Order: sequence, then C-alpha cells, then structure tokens
Amino acid sequence: YEGGWWPIGEWGSGSGSADRFHGTFDGDGHTIKNFYVEKPTGAHDMTFFGVVEGATIERVIFENITFIGEGRMGMISGQTEKTTIREVGAINCTVKNIGTGVEAGGFVGPGSQVVIYDCYFVDGSIVCDGKLSETDLRGDNAAALVGKAENMTAIMSSYVSGTVVARNNLGGIASSSISGCLAMCDVTGNDDATGIGRICGGGSPDLSSGNYALETAKVNGNLVTTDNNADQRNGADVTKADLTQEFYEELGFDFDNVWKMDPSISDYPVFKWQKAGSTGVKNIDNDTNYIVSATTDGVKVEGLKGNE
Repeated sequence: YEGGWWPIGEWGSGSGSADRFHGTFDGDGHTIKNFYVEKPTGAHDMTFFGVVEGATIERVIFENITFIGEGRMGMISGQTEKTTIREVGAINCTVKNIGTGVEAGGFVGPGSQVVIYDCYFVDGSIVCDGKLSETDLRGDNAAALVGKAENMTAIMSSYVSGTVVARNNLGGIASSSISGCLAMCDVTGNDDATGIGRICGGGSPDLSSGNYALETAKVNGNLVTTDNNADQRNGADVTKADLTQEFYEELGFDFDNVWKMDPSISDYPVFKWQKAGSTGVKNIDNDTNYIVSATTDGVKVEGLKGNE
C-alpha cells in the first residue's frame, strides 16, 4: 500500500482516547507476511496497530514486512503505552523513518511502561534518517525493538539481528532497561554519535544487566573493545559457537514453556508453537476481501475462511 493503509489505533484526544488500540491481539501462532506500506509524509505512527495503550499483543510472526513513514515509527506500533508484547517474532522486516519526526523501532517507536519479553527480531533493518530542513537534521532514537524506551519500559529474554542506522541515540535492542537479551546487530550512527551501543542506545544503560552481543557485531564499522561487559552499553562478547540452549537458559529463556531449538526452522531459538514453513495470513490476493476492525475483545479479521 503506497499511502492507502491506515493503522487500527489513532492518537485521538490523547491519553485514554478510545481511538487508540486498547485490546488484546492473540495471533494464535499465525504469520502475517509480505506487507509493504510507504507514506513518508503526513502521518505519524504508520504501523500495524498505530497508537497503542493498555494492550496485549502476542503469539504472532511478522515476515517480510516494510513500513516507511515519518515520526514514531515501528512495525507493530508507534506511540505505545502500558502495553505487553510477548511471543512475537519478526523475520526480514524493515522500518524506515525518513520524514520530519524521530524514533524508529523494529517493534515500537517510543514506548512508555511497555513490557516486551520472549520475542525476536531477526535479519531486519531499522533506519531513522529524517530531517525537518536541510539544516535541521533528525534521526535520533532507533533500535531493533524499541526506538525510545522510557518510563519503566522493560525488555527481557529476547534477541535481535540485522542493522540499525540513525544519527544519535541508537542501539541494538533499545535505549535502556534491558536484561537477559542477545544482540547480533551492526549499529551505525554519526562519527560523533552520542548514546550508541550494541545493546543500549541513549537513555540509561546502567539500568540494563545480563546482556550479550555477538563479538562480530560492529558499532560504526568497528569491533567493540570498550564497555563490553554484560551490564554495560555494549554487552558481553559471545561467539556464535556459544549460542547453545544452555547459553539461552542462563539468560533466562524458558525452554519448558516458551522456546525450543529447531534447526529445521532457525539456528536460533523459536517458539514451541512455531513450525517449519509458514501458516496464517500471507500473500493476500487482490481478489480476496479482508475486513480488519477493532472490537472490545481485540482485533477481528473477517474473510479468513473460518479463522476469524
């Protein structure tokens, strides 16, 4: 969709507005696949769910998704408050903020009191390269999960890979409050970028702990030799050979109830409900009509032949 898509939730009158997405979305293990939206001007929060407050999003895979827009950019949601995201995966997804605003996150743009756990974002690309004018360049706050994490936002037991590109305040996962996570991203900012790291971008890296980064992950094209321990901005070094089930269990990944290792799907942990191949909503045909609407019980998708 080049300008035709509009997200489910909108800013409305502000905090508490009924226009925001407040429901529960349980993907029931389905995959949403091959979706492209480009609207570089005129709309913030150009994501799947738009502005989200007091919601739960869980048990869904996003694959081959691209969102290009301006301001508060994410794939799942833009402005996100008091929300839980769990057991959500993203494969080969791209988020680009090229307009006049700031923030670009693989899952959410700015997040306040957001909890993300048991999630992954692999082989993705995050770009925050906006500008208000030729002399007023934007492009701050970018990461693979939350572009700008604030006000008690927490991320746990998750992993990311791909690339993150912005000007300042950028990291592999988010800006702060990260624990038990793994980053395998190359992170690229200005030569004099402030707030840049393999794990944490801007914010408060001292609020993060127990995180690791692949030793080959680069910051501004260079291997990391400083601040690389588990409780600092760059995380502790780990080799690909170290990435065993035992390693993830030590990070806090729950292999009894959530995760499994299945080489037929990925070299990295996947959800127990995940199967080789894809299931769910994919390659939406032009001659098929789907109606997506928000209800008091969550999101309703009509036209899925019994899977509404």
